[in-house]
Amino acid sequence: MSNLHTDPHATATRLAAHLEQTEATVERLAGKLAAEEFRCHGWQSRALADEATLIDVRADLAAARTQVLRLTALLEQGLALAEQWTDDRGESLRHALTVAPGEEPR
Repeated sequence: MSNLHTDPHATATRLAAHLEQTEATVERLAGKLAAEEFRCHGWQSRALADEATLIDVRADLAAARTQVLRLTALLEQGLALAEQWTDDRGESLRHALTVAPGEEPR
């Protein structure tokens, strides 16, 4: 009959111990949740910062590309002018080397 009859004090003690274990588990899980939320917030902040950096880098690359195209066009113009100048100077030099002063070119 002792199995059928339980001591209320023992039951209360057992329930109090179980409640303390449950509270400790809840506190431990709340701590883990807070740590995970902090980690997630950190990752989110890093992702947002990386996204902002990526946008800046894309803008810088677009500006650099524009500058490269502009400089390439200027270089091509410069090369064309240098080639024309060389051709003109070459013709003048050929003329000077092959035609004596006062003589008509052949």
